[in-house]
Amino acid sequence: ALMSLETLLKDPEVISYFKRLSTEGKLPKLFKEAMQYMVPKALMEPIYHFFYYFSVMSAMSKATEDEEDETAFESAISGTLADKLYVERESQRFLPRRREDVGMF
Repeated sequence: ALMSLETLLKDPEVISYFKRLSTEGKLPKLFKEAMQYMVPKALMEPIYHFFYYFSVMSAMSKATEDEEDETAFESAISGTLADKLYVERESQRFLPRRREDVGMF
């Protein structure tokens, strides 16, 4: 499961690991690796967030009983569908699949 960067950085094991590296003088050497692996994961969160909002709009469109609300949700969905398809197509080779039953946070 993908965790938020804030959650990861608050993890006691991660804190002790970085404190140990800092006291040993190795932290600057690992900064490049942190940027190489951590930042890309953090940058993927907005994409996951976009997919999550799209699924929420779809669920709300199906659940609403008010015709005006349904029309508004369908309009929002159709307005973002082209963007969703583009992002899915462009990111399918590097974006891991997120389980539908797992929330964002």
